[in-house]
Amino acid sequence: MCGGFTRWCRMNRVTGLPHNERGVALLTVVLVVSIVTVLATAMASRQQMDIRRAANVLSIDQLDQYARGAELIAAWGLQEDITANEGAQYDTPDETWAMPVGFEVENGSVGGQMVDLNRYLNINNLVNDDGQPVTPEIERMKRLFDALGQNTSLVDALVDWIDPDQQVFGLGGAEDGEYLLMKPPYRAANRAMLSISELQLVKGFTPEVRRELVDDDGNPLLTVFPGENNSKVNVNTASWQIIQASLKGMGDGDADTLASEEYEKLSDFMAEPVVNQASNREDAEQMLDVSSHYFLLDGYITFGNRDLALYSVLKRDNSTGKSIVIYRSQGVN
Repeated sequence: MCGGFTRWCRMNRVTGLPHNERGVALLTVVLVVSIVTVLATAMASRQQMDIRRAANVLSIDQLDQYARGAELIAAWGLQEDITANEGAQYDTPDETWAMPVGFEVENGSVGGQMVDLNRYLNINNLVNDDGQPVTPEIERMKRLFDALGQNTSLVDALVDWIDPDQQVFGLGGAEDGEYLLMKPPYRAANRAMLSISELQLVKGFTPEVRRELVDDDGNPLLTVFPGENNSKVNVNTASWQIIQASLKGMGDGDADTLASEEYEKLSDFMAEPVVNQASNREDAEQMLDVSSHYFLLDGYITFGNRDLALYSVLKRDNSTGKSIVIYRSQGVN
């Protein structure tokens, strides 16, 4: 029947498919192979993403572990300072705890420096436990603002921000009635500050004002100790501006001279002739000290190609030397 095309007919019968259907089958095979290829590529890409994601999680976890280690080292250093002084407790900027530290770790590095926070004025000191303004603290901060060329009524706004009532304090105070007119509206905290970042919410504390509240080296002059409204300024680490503000009537030169000295006892500082001349000497003695309780760990950590900036506030019990972390913040270094 097929004549000379017997072999071709036999081959055609073997395939079992007409000539036109074989093209469709080939196209189907190509399509299946394409789909499989796309799926395999997608699976491989997703696997690579999963691997990178897992590596990122491990890196972040390793950075966090190094950060906790840095805090433990800082706490150990603060405790060693108490032990080394053998009961004569005073803190100065040339002690071991204040020295910058840096060292290599596996696939990275850890470093940083401890900053004495008792060198600054604690905003929460403006109001006592009963919610009442503390006059000596308010007057000291107003003297500081005046020396910096800032409006002293800004201190009134700070008092109103942290006192519990709705009564406007002084000439520059502000309560809910004024804050609710802002865009967006909000209320006064009416409680002690938890972070110095709250300062930007207080009436009058514009970015320009906040930039001016620094010492000669650009360090801030104000701070916040959460849950603490009776902290004292360490005369061994404080700037001359804060020493001057603490002692009413003191000149720039005398304050600068006092700031350059170191004292093992507060009585030695209070015995200085220029200190004795201060009209608020008794109040100043209650606001000053030669030791510190609050410290900032300003650190950095690297691991692989990742960096981490670490800011941890430690509170030290000077009777035992033990420290606890009361605030922790991390960011890109």
